[in-house]
Amino acid sequence: MWNSKRLTEGEEVIEAVEYMIQVTGSHIYFTGDINQNSAHEICCCIDDFEIAMASQQQKVVYLHLCSPGGCVVSSLRLYDKIKYSTLNVVAILEGQAASGATIMMCACDQILTYPSVEIMIHELTAGTNGRYSQTTTDMAKLKTMMDKILAIYNARIKKSKDRLTIKDLEQDKYLSVEKCVQMGLIDTIIDKPMAFF
Repeated sequence: MWNSKRLTEGEEVIEAVEYMIQVTGSHIYFTGDINQNSAHEICCCIDDFEIAMASQQQKVVYLHLCSPGGCVVSSLRLYDKIKYSTLNVVAILEGQAASGATIMMCACDQILTYPSVEIMIHELTAGTNGRYSQTTTDMAKLKTMMDKILAIYNARIKKSKDRLTIKDLEQDKYLSVEKCVQMGLIDTIIDKPMAFF
């Protein structure tokens, strides 16, 4: 089911689609923006699978991911939920994994991608205003968050020469799936039919 919000522009009502989550068997299909609501629903799906699979030896869940990213706090929430669950979560990238979606994928035990997937990483986007002392505090918090994001990426990257720095993320960085495999951000490119069911 699509989760959307209604926007009114003059006399016209516009449906702005945010995200869709569908569960089929041991597969979670997530398309759209990462925000508080979508993160909450995915966390609930993970909890439901942990309960349903508690007595099973093989606890494999497939997370089909097609997302432009979204809220960094919600992305970090999903990272923690997936990373520290009892499940073996396999990400299958479809279409696009950008920004916060790449943080989410890094939590998975295995990351598979189709050849034409667009991967994009970048520094976090935020703003601050107010008194100097407040903005200084806010900037320190943002630096801590940016350090967390870099640590998440670099934990997956195999070779020290490929490790990322803040400078690497100052611009939107589009990576080919081949480059991601070489770096260790992604495990496998799906280049032939695979049966996941």
